[in-house]
Amino acid sequence: MPLEVLSREPLVLLEQASNSRKYLDAFAAQQGLTLHPAIELGAHSLLVQFARIGLGIACVTSEFAKDALASGDLFEIELEPAMPPRAIGLISLDGVPLSAAAMRFIQIVLEDDEL
Repeated sequence: MPLEVLSREPLVLLEQASNSRKYLDAFAAQQGLTLHPAIELGAHSLLVQFARIGLGIACVTSEFAKDALASGDLFEIELEPAMPPRAIGLISLDGVPLSAAAMRFIQIVLEDDEL
């Protein structure tokens, strides 16, 4: 579905202060669009629940909606053009040893192809 068409539907999005929302707004701006959500929320889980009860179309990563997608409660809308994938970076202080929890976290991130 073209983003221009989707932008005319009732949207349920994260609040503007969130990085995910900023990323979405920047993507829309690249397409010459400004999104005007019907509802703004502070948590991904609420986006899924609001979409599930029919209050609008939510923009979430598939990981947050995997149960609702698997059960058929929600379905994915493919955007045209598709949103580019996001990247994350890991940094640490030079000369400061990482805790066991931090080392395990890095190991999990580096091993998981879906992150």
